[in-house]
Amino acid sequence: MTNDSKNKKEIKDNSKNNPENASLPNTDVINLILKESKAYTSMELVNSYISKGESLEKLPVQPLYVSIKALPIEVKTHALSLLSKEQRETFYDIDLWSKDDLDINEFSSWVSSVAKSPDDHIRYEFIESDQFILFLKGRFNVWTFDVEDPEYPDHDNYFLTEDNLLLFEFDEENEIVDEVRQLIRDLYTKVGVEKAYQHLFKMISEDYMIYNENQYQAKKERLREYGFVDYFDALEVMNAFPSISHIDFFIKKREPLTGNISTLGKLQTLHQNSIIAFGKELWKYS
Repeated sequence: MTNDSKNKKEIKDNSKNNPENASLPNTDVINLILKESKAYTSMELVNSYISKGESLEKLPVQPLYVSIKALPIEVKTHALSLLSKEQRETFYDIDLWSKDDLDINEFSSWVSSVAKSPDDHIRYEFIESDQFILFLKGRFNVWTFDVEDPEYPDHDNYFLTEDNLLLFEFDEENEIVDEVRQLIRDLYTKVGVEKAYQHLFKMISEDYMIYNENQYQAKKERLREYGFVDYFDALEVMNAFPSISHIDFFIKKREPLTGNISTLGKLQTLHQNSIIAFGKELWKYS
């Protein structure tokens, strides 16, 4: 028997006699990720949860978002109450932003869905959210209004709040005016005239650029928890360093990672479309 054959036999015998020393299974990480990502792409799975009224909180956010977006608005409206507050906020964040700009048109579908929700809690949560305030600032011109000395726009594309203290002006292409108006009425119903006015007036008085930047940074951190990488952070990772000094600076600037994965993080997985390239090229690694 050659030395090589003898060594292999010793390893095999050792593994049999001592399970703790048995070799670990040959786990293909890419295959496991691909398999898991496919498990959550079925619309039947999501529809079964919704039809039974079962909570969607334990489903990973990325594939769940894609599935929810594809639902008819009536079903999506019902599904909102089956999501956690954090999941709803994440979905709003994704569609409100395109890179570092507001994507008002994409976000409008959530405004319509929430406005049609029979769940008061869902509507009130949305009305008081930073995402809705950003949407209002980006989609409407909001002015203070004096009943004793009224100044109206030179067109009919506006409406007044319940207390006649604020005027919302909009363009002719705005298709969700009725939904927004109803949500603002809901705000007045929930918190009363004085607090509703204070909430909306704060929106007017805050500097748009500063508020926008603060909310952009906040949403970036929220989405990071669910595995969504910011566009500009991704560019920074993908770009090569122009010099050794830049590499040294990058290393010195980096903060150590804890290596701990939260319970929330353990529930997440990638959507199939985001790793489809790995599936096509997997044969190269096998």
